[in-house]
Amino acid sequence: LPISDRGAMENEIAKLQREYIASFSEKETELRALMAPSHGDDKALAQALHKIAGSGGTYRMQALSRSTRALEVALLSGAITLSGDQGLINVWLQFFTTARKSYEGLAAADPTIKDCEHWHSAVGRIDTALQSLWEKVAKTHKALRLQEEDAA
Repeated sequence: LPISDRGAMENEIAKLQREYIASFSEKETELRALMAPSHGDDKALAQALHKIAGSGGTYRMQALSRSTRALEVALLSGAITLSGDQGLINVWLQFFTTARKSYEGLAAADPTIKDCEHWHSAVGRIDTALQSLWEKVAKTHKALRLQEEDAA
């Protein structure tokens, strides 16, 4: 693509990322309901996680995508269940909340998209920090670590 077209495309990606970030609170509410022990539907939760894993990758939020995919695979493989692994599921939910707050903080601090390069750089820094955090989480939880190895 010519440079001018790439710039327009990057501006559009930044706009779409902001819209995606704006949906995080709603996604978190949905996930909390699906993760409630009384809900007990591993497949419904896995489907919701699958959507977030895919869209996270699409919007260049690889740590969010990777962590969500690991939880999805752990549920689908039976390595964890809603009824038996609520503590681990809550750890992932805390990770998601941290990601949501980090990205929402960026969107609130940088309300314009005029400096697209700054925006993408900041999203990349958040993703790197979240990836480091996720690696620490996965190392301490065998079921997630195994899913990470299988996905690689």
